[in-house]
Amino acid sequence: MSATIVITGATNGIGRAAITDLAKDHAHIIFTYRNEDLKDSLCSELKAIRPEIKLEAIYCDFSVLDSIREACDIIQISTKKIDVLINNAGVGITGPLEEIPEIEIENNFKTNFFGPLNIIKKILPSMRSKKSGLIINITSLAAYVGTPYRSVYSASKAALDLVSETLNMETKPFNINVVTVAPGEFSTNIASRRYHA
Repeated sequence: MSATIVITGATNGIGRAAITDLAKDHAHIIFTYRNEDLKDSLCSELKAIRPEIKLEAIYCDFSVLDSIREACDIIQISTKKIDVLINNAGVGITGPLEEIPEIEIENNFKTNFFGPLNIIKKILPSMRSKKSGLIINITSLAAYVGTPYRSVYSASKAALDLVSETLNMETKPFNINVVTVAPGEFSTNIASRRYHA
């Protein structure tokens, strides 16, 4: 089955692995990025896997609401039907809670929690009108297991997990499923990009 898939944060780590696998079976993939070089290398890689694939790369900074709105407007202009939304974009943060500046806590929640919520709110009406859709929110094992110096990260992912559970109940009558994937430790470069107090 070929579907139109939107995946955020696709140029690194789990997002890149997911989109590379999805490209084998799906003809239309829209992804968001922040790094131009990584976006270009990903497009080349996916075209090598499936030359006929329709790829659309859209810049989006998940910590900025206007950036999310602009990206969603572009997505909705380019396609009439979104079958799958994969919220993968996220950032890490570590450190003792008392030493993490409030602005960094806010930035983490903007990307890991409010970012996915805002893109869902923009895309959900289209899925609801078609009475079908799948939303996959990438959370983390850290959402269920608290560890020292990971309190803010765990809290942002736990919040996304609980919202996903309740949203799934709200969207069930419209044939829209909302699920989470909670990875454990994987070898990605998230640690090199996370805020550290």
